[in-house]
Amino acid sequence: MLQPASVLAAALHATLIRADPAEGSLSKTSVTTVRLLFSEPVQPLGQTITLLSPTGQQSAHGAVKITGNQVEMSIDVHQPGSYLVNWQVLSQDSQPVNGSYIFSLQRVAGPWANTTAQDQPGGLSAVLQTLAHVIHFVGYALAFGVLAFLWLVVGSLDTPDDDIIEQRLFRLVHIGILALLLAEPLNLLAQALALTNGQGLNLDSIGGLLATSFGWLFSLRLGAALLLWSVVGAIQQGAKRGIQFACGLGIVLALIDSIGSHALGSSSLWLSLLAHIGHLVGMGLWLGGLSGLIVLWNVQALSSQRTALLLRFGHLSATAVAELFISGILLSWLHVARLANLFTTFYGRIVLTKICLFLLILSTIVVLMRAKKYSSRDWWIIEAIALTGVLILAGLLISLSPPLPQN
Repeated sequence: MLQPASVLAAALHATLIRADPAEGSLSKTSVTTVRLLFSEPVQPLGQTITLLSPTGQQSAHGAVKITGNQVEMSIDVHQPGSYLVNWQVLSQDSQPVNGSYIFSLQRVAGPWANTTAQDQPGGLSAVLQTLAHVIHFVGYALAFGVLAFLWLVVGSLDTPDDDIIEQRLFRLVHIGILALLLAEPLNLLAQALALTNGQGLNLDSIGGLLATSFGWLFSLRLGAALLLWSVVGAIQQGAKRGIQFACGLGIVLALIDSIGSHALGSSSLWLSLLAHIGHLVGMGLWLGGLSGLIVLWNVQALSSQRTALLLRFGHLSATAVAELFISGILLSWLHVARLANLFTTFYGRIVLTKICLFLLILSTIVVLMRAKKYSSRDWWIIEAIALTGVLILAGLLISLSPPLPQN
């Protein structure tokens, strides 16, 4: 019978909720099976379960069998002493999760006797994961958001000197593409370090990750960034219709990101996917458009059209804010589950902080607009910094898992 395990990965994606033998248990008879029960269906990752004997050697075992959220492996345990179970699996959102715990046969003894159970570590790997997500989000905004700004806002203006305008905007786009390309190897590094418990890089871990759905999403994101690079080059060479294709590619990348987020673990899959896509696209439009407005505001060629530029950006940003608001409500409803979780769980408190910062930015904009002081480049820079703070919280949320449903 499965017993509760104390190795609850309280914050990262698939969670080990029960194990047999249980963590810290002392068995009087030989053990023939290790059985792990997770909070969601999982996939194998490399050597999914390893069992180390009291002598420090790997114990004999059979094949790993995965059925939904249960992982099972037959073992041959007869030697008295403490055994170390190491496990690693892939969550539904393609994020690797690992951990370890001990159990003992007849007596507590051997090199693992004083080992404490641990789930996937924080520290450097967690920081790198969050940083990779933030860089990806900023890259998305600067690449696709700025291109949408060029198409929907600047493209409708009668500008006498397009070269200077496009040069400034495409400089932002290239920075965004560079950020998208940088985020992927950084995320791979973070996940590989997590699987080795921060003990350094392991080529087997990297190879194992790339052979899973994590590697599939990794290649799709890199491919999207490289394809965008090619399309932007074509646009700069005169293929103006390529900008619509590039914006469409942004929606495709948002879908790819949604597959690698918490959307697949939701009971309402399509609603969750649409909400994730809308949330990322909305943030990209807002921050990307704002960045474009900042770099163009002092361009002399636009001095006579600043009012029209600000008005058109206002329409774009209002659409983005509405998109963020609606999708944010849907995501909170899908992932937080209960209102109390906003205050009692770490994930919920991060969501609440993100909501408060979002509302603070909106209320500040409303006050400035009523005071007729919003058309200031300095205020826009502060707004962009505040939005980057929202992205940092979003990057942290992607690295965490929503609270488990209460039965």
